[in-house]
Amino acid sequence: MTNEVELAPPDALPRTVAGSDMPDEDKGARLAGWSSLLAALGMTSCCILPLGLAMMGVTGTFIGALSQLKVYQPWLLGFAAFSLAWGFWRAYRPLPPDACTGACASGARRRLTRIVLWAALALVIFTQLFTYWIAPTFLDPFG
Repeated sequence: MTNEVELAPPDALPRTVAGSDMPDEDKGARLAGWSSLLAALGMTSCCILPLGLAMMGVTGTFIGALSQLKVYQPWLLGFAAFSLAWGFWRAYRPLPPDACTGACASGARRRLTRIVLWAALALVIFTQLFTYWIAPTFLDPFG
């Protein structure tokens, strides 16, 4: 009787990030979700953020400078669309049953990632609606 231990081949084990039980696939979805949310917030900096700051009583010359960020809005929209597409693909694709252990297996992290992705999508849609339909229609009635 020998005490030999059979090790599984490296390809059979799920890849996890060092120090956590979350597989690389879930980390990619979380990164995409947070980056799309950041891009969506960046899109609001030219149009919605100055209006919101003025409604809260914040004034100053820097509010007028925020309108100069409008030239970056198409780039931010493209980045947000790419991040959202990548994030939704990674968050909703099925994981193999042995890919997660511990807290990852409960689904709480994937649920948070999906909530962040849907919030970013809502913010992107609202920003585009505000910029091209709501603001011209309701804030400039004579234009």
